[in-house]
Amino acid sequence: MQFDDHFHNMLTEILRVPCLSEEQWDQASLPVRFAGLGVNQTKVIAASAYLGSCTLTKTVVAAMLGVDAEKFEPAGLSTLLTAHEAATGKVHSWSSLCEEKSVQQKLSTERHAALFDHLKARTTPRSHLLLACSMPHASDWLLALFDAPFPCPPLDNDAKA
Repeated sequence: MQFDDHFHNMLTEILRVPCLSEEQWDQASLPVRFAGLGVNQTKVIAASAYLGSCTLTKTVVAAMLGVDAEKFEPAGLSTLLTAHEAATGKVHSWSSLCEEKSVQQKLSTERHAALFDHLKARTTPRSHLLLACSMPHASDWLLALFDAPFPCPPLDNDAKA
């Protein structure tokens, strides 16, 4: 997709690297909670966004088309759900998704989690680093910086320069 290619090229320029491998680009496109940079790939989240939009607008679209909302299914729905199942192993039905809140977030998170698991499954030193970066308290050491005493005591307000 041209949109993804554009962001891929922008990221290589920002990082000042000649290119990113497919694996590096996949990791960068993960949310921060999955040790990524949060630069979403359209090919990963587009179906989730479409399905989420369909669940939110199902009643309105059915009314506009003059069909029963309970029987209405958007075009391409089964293809997208099958592709989601193939990518994540998670099975969803249209009726169950219509009962859910935040369908786009749920489906996108499942896609990102599956991609993260795929990247972690590679047994390379890089995959171990990826796993370490994604641990629940991996960034706690940063908090210690704020708890550390200042190198010199602060001046009191009455001190004269």
